[in-house]
Amino acid sequence: IQLVIDVPPALRDLVRVPSDIMGSVPMAANFSDRFVPRLGAEGVALREPGVEVRVRGGAFYENSPAPTQAGYTNLIDTDRWAFSAGAGLHLDQLRPFLPGFLDFDLHFQYALFPERTMTKTSLVDPVGDYRVSGDGFAGGLTMEVGFE
Repeated sequence: IQLVIDVPPALRDLVRVPSDIMGSVPMAANFSDRFVPRLGAEGVALREPGVEVRVRGGAFYENSPAPTQAGYTNLIDTDRWAFSAGAGLHLDQLRPFLPGFLDFDLHFQYALFPERTMTKTSLVDPVGDYRVSGDGFAGGLTMEVGFE
């Protein structure tokens, strides 16, 4: 990494900017393997001739693979609790418009990232101690057309 910093003339005697940052060997992330069980269920909410509606739900817990960041690294990560829901509509009597079927699927997921605190061992660490947490949302709609 090369630094190009213009130091004001009044500070040139007080501030020294190195020309290069030494240490180009990457540090190991030390991630750990983990087992992530997932639970899901699907059921038929409505079944009529030519129409079927399915509902789905699921959940999982995923612990962070990143170790505690007490040293030089700052791999910001936390555990994750995720919950999902979805619904599907299957239409299969669409003749003469469509000789086949038409499916619509809607899905949504909410993820909670619980707070995780990182305490640095060095009191002069340039980043210092920090906390991480958050929420995540995902969703989508798909359509499938099947022809005979």
